[in-house]
Amino acid sequence: MRNFILFWCIALLSAAATLTSLGTERGRRAFTGSISDSACGLHHMMGGTPAKQCTLRCVEMGAKFVLVDEARQKVYALSDQTKAKAYAGQKVRVIGTLKGSGIEVAAIIPIKQKPH
Repeated sequence: MRNFILFWCIALLSAAATLTSLGTERGRRAFTGSISDSACGLHHMMGGTPAKQCTLRCVEMGAKFVLVDEARQKVYALSDQTKAKAYAGQKVRVIGTLKGSGIEVAAIIPIKQKPH
């Protein structure tokens, strides 16, 4: 009987460890910020130019799309440049997995801006 109980305890602990590691592997979460470019990052360099135009011009010149989190002063590389292009200069929520200093993008969702 004691071996039976020990077996089930080990089985339950193994199952719990497996489920925990699966959750960590998936690791998706939401990141909020603006789609910018790797050349400008937190601050657009083309003064007087709207963020969207500046971002698109910089990407045309070789920069990459990034997510800028102004609140945390962080810039994240984005794995999906195609999805990001549609939201250049806009506030968005990126759903994805943090990989080093970049995000493996699952989805990009625009954040509706309130009219002034």
